[in-house]
Amino acid sequence: MTAPGLSVGGQGRDILELDVLRGIAALLMIANHAGYRLLSPADAGSGLTGLAVFLGSFAPVIFFFTTGFGTGLGVAASGRPPPFVGTLWKASLLVLADQVGHWASGQRFGLDFFSFIGLAMLTIAIVARSRHSMALALGLAVLLLCVRYLVGPLIRDRLDGSAWLAWLSGAQGVPGVSYPMSPWMVYPMLGFVLGRLFVASRPTASSSGARWMRTGAATCLAACLATAGLVAMKASLFRWGTMSAAFFVASIGVLAGAGITALLVRTSWPRIATTLALRGVASFAVIPLHYGLLDACRALDLPLTPAGFMLAFAGIVVLSWLGSIAVAAMVSHLAASARPRLVFAALVGALVLLSASIASASTGWVALGSLGGLTLVLLAQLVIAGLLGLRLRSDERRIVAPPRV
Repeated sequence: MTAPGLSVGGQGRDILELDVLRGIAALLMIANHAGYRLLSPADAGSGLTGLAVFLGSFAPVIFFFTTGFGTGLGVAASGRPPPFVGTLWKASLLVLADQVGHWASGQRFGLDFFSFIGLAMLTIAIVARSRHSMALALGLAVLLLCVRYLVGPLIRDRLDGSAWLAWLSGAQGVPGVSYPMSPWMVYPMLGFVLGRLFVASRPTASSSGARWMRTGAATCLAACLATAGLVAMKASLFRWGTMSAAFFVASIGVLAGAGITALLVRTSWPRIATTLALRGVASFAVIPLHYGLLDACRALDLPLTPAGFMLAFAGIVVLSWLGSIAVAAMVSHLAASARPRLVFAALVGALVLLSASIASASTGWVALGSLGGLTLVLLAQLVIAGLLGLRLRSDERRIVAPPRV
């Protein structure tokens, strides 16, 4: 028996709760980025706007969790792991989506949001091939936590400049790396396990949703109380470059709260759920689109007042959502094209041209950090959205069969 709304053939992506959770993550992401870009440092760090900016810093936690959760849904529903070649292709595109942004700012390489999602996809695809994948995922999560918070403090001063050990342990920040392996990979591992459990419980008992909400509420409350205790003991809430224990504990509470919200919205306000949900290509496209809109806000008289910020935030959210839906619709139209191989080849060619143009920015063709360079990055990332969508359609419905390249 299949869970309602769950697409077996689609590796579990067509479930509304997951799409709503992505939408919540995108809202938090926009609040965080817009706050730092548009507000004064004082307003970004205090009051209601400061709270919104702080909560927005947990957006990657939810995004990384949904990466594992979606895979767990698919494995539980289909009984097979995601195709590794397809996952490798998607991960490569995600890494490139990050790199074009780094190239436009004069950096050769960086491991940021998209790259880490690609790495998480590959890691989970490997874990999912184990006969004991859930136990392996939980074991890796516990191991990463021990490496970061038990071993990490002991070796912090003995790393001797080793970037690899610093990245694996998360004990020290690494230039150009936003997300170390420990403890960030914990979130997709937990997502994978909970995704499988969600499918296992949802079809068999009508009360399972209530049980998930009760469990989530208890987890959220416990994490909030633990965070308050740690802060009272002068622990810091810090995640940039390296993540503090207090921030990790708080992140579990925020993640549980977001999960409860997604379930509640899906069951109580289905229209709002449908509006808030971001699926597939749209959940990718909203990221470069909101960055493009924030770049356009340079024309405003900055910094904005809190009231002006709320208006700008609402506008960016609406335009980002509408734009991402339009991009997804366009990709869907391309996927249904009568000549899919030609579409695929055209997108690959456009991506190569745009990437080469961005990479050569240091030669003077496009000024580093200029509006023209940022526009090229936006276009490259939207082309990547198209390629991700075409491959996704190929994996799910066999509509598009790109040539081997």
